[in-house]
Amino acid sequence: MSIDRRLAALIKLNLAEYLYVTRTTEATRFGKALDAFLAFLKKCETSAYNLPWFYSDCPDSVRRLHDLAFRAQRNAASSRLLPVLRTILWPGVGLSLCMLFLARNGACVRRHFAVSVVRQMFGSLHALYRYNVAPSDYFSLHLFNCPSTRAVPLYFCQREKDAILRATQPGSKEVRIANNKVRFFRHCQSAGLPTPEIVASFSNDGAPAAWFGDHKELPGVDLFRKPPDRFGGSGAELWRYRSRTDSWSSNGRTLARSEFLVDCGKRHCILQPALRNHADLQALAGEGLATFRVVTVLSAETGPAVIGALLKIPMGGAVIDAYWAGGLVSGVDMERGTLKAAVARDLCKGRFQRHPVNQEIIAGRPIPHWSDVLAVAVLAQSSLPGLTSIGWDIAVTDEGASIVEGNVGWNFEMFQVGLGCGLGDTGFLRWAGEMLG
Repeated sequence: MSIDRRLAALIKLNLAEYLYVTRTTEATRFGKALDAFLAFLKKCETSAYNLPWFYSDCPDSVRRLHDLAFRAQRNAASSRLLPVLRTILWPGVGLSLCMLFLARNGACVRRHFAVSVVRQMFGSLHALYRYNVAPSDYFSLHLFNCPSTRAVPLYFCQREKDAILRATQPGSKEVRIANNKVRFFRHCQSAGLPTPEIVASFSNDGAPAAWFGDHKELPGVDLFRKPPDRFGGSGAELWRYRSRTDSWSSNGRTLARSEFLVDCGKRHCILQPALRNHADLQALAGEGLATFRVVTVLSAETGPAVIGALLKIPMGGAVIDAYWAGGLVSGVDMERGTLKAAVARDLCKGRFQRHPVNQEIIAGRPIPHWSDVLAVAVLAQSSLPGLTSIGWDIAVTDEGASIVEGNVGWNFEMFQVGLGCGLGDTGFLRWAGEMLG
């Protein structure tokens, strides 16, 4: 049962597993109460107020972005007393969670990242009380790897993401394009951007398929089925085509052509031909599709620019490359066009110079069509001038780069972990300062 899996993950202090369970299973009533309690407890990891010594030694641009998040969190509180309560509870809750996360991760970090448990303990406590960094963020952002304590505030955590992106992104109707895969496909077609074609779309009312392009029936190829309005691989399925029986199979189910169409008609989804990675990357991707997350910003002063990129690698036979689902991330050396060592969200899995299953080289691996990836990302950002920062998921096939989707609310944690540095060490900081005026 889902609640048992939740409790098992919490007992092991495994947040990566807990996050996966909450995303993939429906909670019972008790499970929802547990989630609500943990959400409040997580808020108590940090102070709700920007105390005088927080970020006092940081550049104004860094301090300003963190302060935005403080104000947004207080404004979102359902009661004025809650931020006060959070701040009162913060020192004790934070200390307790520091010890708990150290118990969970300390030995793994020492073994895989060569950082002593004592250094982790003092580092997490310093980050907590000096810079208001939650113990969970200290470990999930790999802050134990920071070259100095002054690099810690240059990282921005997931809980700050929405406030920062809302403040730096002007309101635009173009968000409706990025947030719907059908609209995004049509936009890419009109803008001349390479993107996987859509074969058909379905509503969940049993209505006939809406065919795209010249398609009038299902092509005899592997198909990817996914909801048009969800992200992070949520709800995505790979259906393998069986030519001998003219059927498609996924997760132990095999459906004939007519059955597959009926099954699609019961859900809100689109069908796309499954892409296959370039031959030089396929060994890393296994059965799934590895995509590059390329983050771009748009500035009136300098135009569109790429601030960083990483490769998301599916693991364990997964068909999606989501970091939350156990995938690896490998930062990109932007100048050389090569991959860096890969990491997983679960720190106990360590760092990988080679693929953990087949021992294929990851670190230093050249990226095929890398210049095409950068060019496509910049062109895509230019095509949506109302959205000033987007995280693009770009697949590299034998034919070149192809944009899978654009994420307006791109993941801060995954991006910084992959790059091995905070957003404050990238072009994001200058861009944000310009957007805030």
